Amino acid sequence: MDTFLLEKANLKFFFIMLSGFQPLIVSLYNLSWTLQSTVREIDKIQLSLRGSPQATIGGMFYLLGFSSSLYHLVLLGQQRIYAINWPIRYKMQAVKSVYKGIGVVWILSLLSATTPGELWKTASNIFSRKFLDPKL
Repeated sequence: MDTFLLEKANLKFFFIMLSGFQPLIVSLYNLSWTLQSTVREIDKIQLSLRGSPQATIGGMFYLLGFSSSLYHLVLLGQQRIYAINWPIRYKMQAVKSVYKGIGVVWILSLLSATTPGELWKTASNIFSRKFLDPKL
């Protein structure tokens, strides 16, 4: 196998595994404390974390893992289409372009993971009862 293709495959595999690792760890941690707690303790913990920085940051990391996994799959699909339609160009593709694609995937993932939280805060302030009814 060509060393270039092997290097591209290894890079893609590494970043896909990296993006899938975080949701797995979070899920295992949550499963462990869920199995060791009663329903009331779980409700109490979840309600105490509602709206906290820990919940917001945890949600952002969860969205980051989810969106980066999806975007990596889109990148893989794009690379496969490129390899099928233009095989000679695909073979001559530089490693730099693969790095650029992975960089774009992570930038899009970071934007899509952090933007909804900020938009939600803004929207919840705009549509809150205090904003709509100043007497409250």
